[in-house]
Amino acid sequence: MNDSCCRQKAWGSRYIKNFWAGEPVFLVLFLAIGNLPILDYSKREWFAYRKEPRQGNLNPLHAKQNEELRTRWLYASPLGVLAVVLAIPIYLAGAGNQRGQAENVIPASLLHNQEGADCQDVGAGTVEAADGGAGIGD
Repeated sequence: MNDSCCRQKAWGSRYIKNFWAGEPVFLVLFLAIGNLPILDYSKREWFAYRKEPRQGNLNPLHAKQNEELRTRWLYASPLGVLAVVLAIPIYLAGAGNQRGQAENVIPASLLHNQEGADCQDVGAGTVEAADGGAGIGD
């Protein structure tokens, strides 16, 4: 019989590692773009207010600063959404591992492998050895 089923790794393990690698990058970019000011965005209004500090120059400065804030978060929001989307599979993979090892153990007698074959991983769970090897708690 074909024993390729016991040699397959979990399909998600490689992808989850990639998500773990990308997650901090997108979080840092999201926070940096959202919090760092855009240089020279309201420079002209700021110089006008510094030259002549009156209400007529202060209102355009405040309007330009608010526009800068909206622009920064407009640029940062897709990165934040991407960070959340990448966090969902990581969270689900972590929740699957939290169930406990005993639930993930598949007895070798249930697999379609040849007698004496030793399997390492099937799906997300581990497999007992065909010769009745040591299990959890042994």
